[in-house]
Amino acid sequence: MGAYSIYISSTYRDLIEDRNLLRLRLDQAQYITVCMEKYPPALSQSIKDKCQKDVADADIYVGIIGDKYGSLAMDENGNQLPLSYTEYEYDAAVMNKKKRLIFFKAVKEPIADERLLKFISKIKTTPFFTGVFDDYKDLPGLVLAAVVAETGDFKKKFIPGETKLLCDRVEQARFFTNTIMQNVHHHIYFFMVCGHKYNGHSMMVNRCIYSIRNQFGNNETLDIRFMANSNPPSDGEKIKQDIKNKLLSQLQSKTNEAMTVFSADSFFDCLNKVNKNCLVISIIIQSTFLKNHIDVYKEGIQKFYTEFSQVDNPLYRNKKIIFFTHVQYNDETADKDVMIKDFENMPHFENKKMPVLEKINDDIIVEWMLENNLGESQFEIDKQVKEHFSTIERDMNQAYFMDNAAEAMEKIIDYYNAKKLNS
Repeated sequence: MGAYSIYISSTYRDLIEDRNLLRLRLDQAQYITVCMEKYPPALSQSIKDKCQKDVADADIYVGIIGDKYGSLAMDENGNQLPLSYTEYEYDAAVMNKKKRLIFFKAVKEPIADERLLKFISKIKTTPFFTGVFDDYKDLPGLVLAAVVAETGDFKKKFIPGETKLLCDRVEQARFFTNTIMQNVHHHIYFFMVCGHKYNGHSMMVNRCIYSIRNQFGNNETLDIRFMANSNPPSDGEKIKQDIKNKLLSQLQSKTNEAMTVFSADSFFDCLNKVNKNCLVISIIIQSTFLKNHIDVYKEGIQKFYTEFSQVDNPLYRNKKIIFFTHVQYNDETADKDVMIKDFENMPHFENKKMPVLEKINDDIIVEWMLENNLGESQFEIDKQVKEHFSTIERDMNQAYFMDNAAEAMEKIIDYYNAKKLNS
């Protein structure tokens, strides 16, 4: 048979990290994941009915139980029902005799919600596979092992190239995901990400795009990147106009749609026409251009964002435009901390600044390999790190830039895929 489909069921807001990481790992292992996050905003049926149908159609039901009962379900008329979405999903798994894998997250305080206690009691009256985990990072390994044990699915799984995106940058990815999910009904987002120009800005954006596709569906995301290198920058208005011109030109080139009007509405309309869900725009500002002109650049970026963000059209609520402003510095940049602080104090970046991108080291690479099953033993992992990373330039702390490490990570992925192919 083809890939098994796995329905992921749990409460949502309290288990966001658990669900996101589990979904990424199952997708990596080439299973088909089904969950509420992937539903389109507009459904012709109630969410409860959609959930129960998807459970019925899936091969495996994975339930994650924490210390929350969850939101009560609604019917098609908006009336509140007596049970949570999670419990209705579980009931559908029992009714349709699905393989049920239930994982309980260790809780610090005794559960006081009588509804949750009753639900757990219901679960324990029927046969199922169960596991307990403390940290969300432990969950994917437990689930994958249980899926293999239940299905005998020992087929070789090839490692996708996107695996390199999951190396480090955990703080930035978590900040991005939490911001999106806490403001899921917004349709324009602003982020600022800072770091050395070789420290993986493009990989960071690609990781965020990977996350978006897993959260909101697989419609291709449009990705536009350009330098805000107006030199010499005479004034903020010139910089703003330069950004607008580059953005219009790239969007028209990528979509073949005539872009004559610059506005958020016109961009959302363009996404509709080309049947895309998300537009990711990276505005790259390097320290070379900021030198002696930081106030002018701040003025230009501020003017651009202020003009662009004045939109609130509910017609585009299922579309998203996400801006990343990359403030990149090089080895010669003086007072980089002052430069970053200047930008993060701008109104559009209040509470929207990601943790600064830093260098990585061998310990991070080893952790990445262990988490992604790249190696059957510690000896083999150490050997691969030594072989592929020994020639990369390092600083006095034995750390190196992410951009330099990317090629070595790709070689490690290629090595293990070739090994799987030939075994």
